[in-house]
Amino acid sequence: MNNITGNIHVTGEIEAHVPPDLAKKRDAAEKKQEARDKLRFGVEVAGLVFVIIYAGLTLWMSYSAYRSAKAAMNQATTSASQLEMSERPWISFVALKDSPLHFDQFGLTLKLKFDLRNTGLTPATHVFTDVEFIPITGDQELFATFKKNACLIAEKDSASSEVTVFPGADSVEERKFFLGIQNVDKFTSHGFVMLNVIVCVAYESTDDPSKHYSSGAQIYRLTRITPIGEEGIVAHQDVPVDDLRVYPFGQTATLVVGGNYQIGADDSVIINNDSAASPPTQQNK
Repeated sequence: MNNITGNIHVTGEIEAHVPPDLAKKRDAAEKKQEARDKLRFGVEVAGLVFVIIYAGLTLWMSYSAYRSAKAAMNQATTSASQLEMSERPWISFVALKDSPLHFDQFGLTLKLKFDLRNTGLTPATHVFTDVEFIPITGDQELFATFKKNACLIAEKDSASSEVTVFPGADSVEERKFFLGIQNVDKFTSHGFVMLNVIVCVAYESTDDPSKHYSSGAQIYRLTRITPIGEEGIVAHQDVPVDDLRVYPFGQTATLVVGGNYQIGADDSVIINNDSAASPPTQQNK
C-alpha cells in the first residue's frame, strides 16, 4: 500500500437542488403574493378615484344648491322689488314762478310754487320740497354733488313734514328761499348773477315708513324776458314776475346773456370777446 504525503487541494462546486414539489409551492406562494399586491394596489387606486369623484360630486352638488338658493333669493328680491315698485307712491312735480326775483341789501329772495302729483297707488307721507340756489357751473361732478346733497337735505327734513299726497291727487307747495348778499356778489360775473335753482322732493310710504323716496333732483334755470329776447339775471336788479322765466335745465341748448355772454347746454360759460355788445354793469339799489 502506497502512502501519499503532502497538501491535497480539492476544488469544485456543490449544487443543491430544491425538490420539485417545494419549488412549485414556492412559485405558487409568490404568484399569490403578487396577485394580492396587485389587488391591494387596484383597490387603493379605485378608492382614491372614488374619493376624488365623491369630492367632486359633493362640490358640484354644493355649488348647485348654492346657485339654486341664490336664484331663489334673487327671485324673491326681484318679486318684492317689483311689488314695491307697483305699490309705492310716486311723486312728480312742476316748478312755477310765484313772485318777483327781489334784491335788497340782505341778498336775493325768490318764491316758487310746486305742483306735486302722486301717480302711485299708495299715499305719500311726510312730503317735503327742498329748493336752493346753486352756482352755474360746467363741472358735472359738482352738479352731481349738488343733486345728491339736495335730496339728502330733503330726506332729512321730510321727517317733520305733515304733508300727505294721496294717489291721483295734486298738492301745491310754496317755498320762499334766500341767498345772502355775500353769496350774491360771489356768484356775480360780468354783471350777471350766475345762479340756478335746484329742487328735490322727498317722501315716505304708508306701507313701510322705513322706506324713503325722492323725486330726484331737478335743476331749473332763471332768466328774464326782455324786448330783445331772453337774457340772464342782472345783478341787483329786480325781475318782475311777468318777466321772470323758470324752466328745467336742458330745455334750451344755449342761452345768450347780454349779447356777448353765453351759457352752454352743459352750463359752461362762453365769453365772446369780439362782440360789440357789452354786459350790463351791477347796479346797487
